[in-house]
Amino acid sequence: MKMATKKPGKIIAEIKQSAYIKWFCNNRNSIIIALLISVFITILSHPGIIYIDSYVRISFTDSLKTSIKAFLTGESALYPSSSWLTITPSFFILLSKEIVGSIILYTFTQCFLHWLLTIVFIDQLNEKQHPLWNKICLFLSPVMWAFGVYYEASVGSAIAMLAILLLIWKWRALQVRFDKVITVILIIGFSFVCFGYRANAFSIIPAVIIIVLLREKKLLARVLLSASVLLGFFVSAFLPSLLNIRVLPSYSAGFAWEIVSVIQSMEPDKQYEYIDYLDDLFGDGATAIAVQNNSYDEQGSSINGMFNSPISSMAISEGDHSTRLVKRYVKMALHEPKMFLKTKWEFISHSLGIGKPVNMYEYYYQPWDPDNEFGLNDSQQRAFYVNFFLAFMEFNSIIRRPWIMYLLSLVLILIWRFKYQGKKAPLNLYEATFLVSLFYYGAYLLNTQAFEFRYYYPSWILLFAIIIGLIPQMFFNSKRSKIITLTVCLVIIIASLAGGYKKYRETSDDIVAAIDDVDTTSTAII
Repeated sequence: MKMATKKPGKIIAEIKQSAYIKWFCNNRNSIIIALLISVFITILSHPGIIYIDSYVRISFTDSLKTSIKAFLTGESALYPSSSWLTITPSFFILLSKEIVGSIILYTFTQCFLHWLLTIVFIDQLNEKQHPLWNKICLFLSPVMWAFGVYYEASVGSAIAMLAILLLIWKWRALQVRFDKVITVILIIGFSFVCFGYRANAFSIIPAVIIIVLLREKKLLARVLLSASVLLGFFVSAFLPSLLNIRVLPSYSAGFAWEIVSVIQSMEPDKQYEYIDYLDDLFGDGATAIAVQNNSYDEQGSSINGMFNSPISSMAISEGDHSTRLVKRYVKMALHEPKMFLKTKWEFISHSLGIGKPVNMYEYYYQPWDPDNEFGLNDSQQRAFYVNFFLAFMEFNSIIRRPWIMYLLSLVLILIWRFKYQGKKAPLNLYEATFLVSLFYYGAYLLNTQAFEFRYYYPSWILLFAIIIGLIPQMFFNSKRSKIITLTVCLVIIIASLAGGYKKYRETSDDIVAAIDDVDTTSTAII
């Protein structure tokens, strides 16, 4: 009897001592700020910023609900389904619809977590020494205001990356078993979101494991943290199969696009040799049509041009086409290395914003819901919210050049390491954050389907956090240095916002569909 009465007492005692309860108390101001901002943006943008992929994921919830019911009744074999897009976001959209009867709970929850975790993460970076600075910088960022309610898978991945890094970094401070159990569960959950929202996000797994190995010295901690991340990945990878949902292998579409682009770049005589290179997979004349429709070296280039041919998303997913495309990709690289490398550099340089900035594409006022199914807040205020952000991004094209933020972050980190911390200091959170950002976006340098800011966004928010976190720690050391730094930052902020507003006034009579001249004629889903 003593054992039975003692155990619940111990559990209650551990809960009372929990670091999570203390965290909620210590961060109540950040929670309130995130809550108020999220309520405001959710109402303003109702039902959120939705584009074609978002509608597909929302529509897929009906099929997903059927698949879940079939699984629970042992009838999965009778209800097969498939999706070109990752289906993990649809789980949470479905949950929102089941709880409140609409998608608005999903919009609010994403926005709240987006703001809260970003605030908390930057506070953790500079050890809560500059909380007011951190919040003002985030509050003045139109990107933060725009992406919180954006139905884009990269936002979910970004939120999860912030959470995973925070949880790993806090592991050492956890004293009670209850906290460690909760942390493991949270890491598994956020890993499921991270890898389930964006398939390319699997590339951060080596970075996360490296961070764990450098951060933790105890074998048990290393195993628990690494295994939690891997378990979340495996759940996201195999859950669709359990529900008899086939997630089509979209990764090979990027390889097909590069193959077609290499052929398109060849001289006419050489091109003739390869003009049927993919015809045995997609039918006679498929390669020639794809080459004719394709665009890869212009500002608004995307895979949609190639998709307007027999080499479509669905055709790529058929049979063993994905595996054979990868083999053809390698074969092209070996047989035509000069032209392959030239084309590859065009893909890499555009993804990094070298020469041409990445496109701010797929951020719309309302193009796909003519019947207003989701209760659009069709107002001048919402139009200003969308159009000003697009105008801001057009004017401040530097934001759409990833190489600049990577370089600036790296320089600041190196100065912080060698001037302020010392060569032998342990891995810091700035370095860990940069490593995750590098590994994540590195996947898009290897294989992409468009040159778009939304793909870069998770890395952008991590790099933005590094820059915001390091500036006060490095330049607020003296009153003179602080005044100079604040003056420079204020000038930059005023210039960027004023420039964005001027650009907005120039286009205020139109709903801006996209910043750059992007081909929007394709009905293909990417």
